[in-house]
Amino acid sequence: MKKLKTIFSPRNLIVWLFALVLVFTVPKLNEPIMSDTDAIVTMMCVDEKDGKVDLAVSVLAPAEGKTPKYEIYSGSGESIGEATDNISLMLGKDVAF
Repeated sequence: MKKLKTIFSPRNLIVWLFALVLVFTVPKLNEPIMSDTDAIVTMMCVDEKDGKVDLAVSVLAPAEGKTPKYEIYSGSGESIGEATDNISLMLGKDVAF
C-alpha cells in the first residue's frame, strides 16, 4: 500500500504529466509550419448577408527571409463550412484553423 502512495504522490504525478506532455509535443517541433496539404489560417472574418455567409481568411504563405507573408482568400456559401470548403477548393489545400 505504501508503494502505491509513493507512485501516486503529487510530485510523481507532476513528473509523469510533464513526461507525457514532452512525448506528445517534441515530435511536432520538427514539422514545418506550412505543409503541402494544409493552409494555416491566421485571421478570419465572417459576414452574413441575405442568408449567405461570406468568409475571408488570411493564410500564412511560405516566404524567404524572416518576415512572414500573408495572402487573403475569400469564399461564400450557405454556412461557414461550405464557405471554408470553397476556399479549400480555390487553394488546393485544406484550410487549417
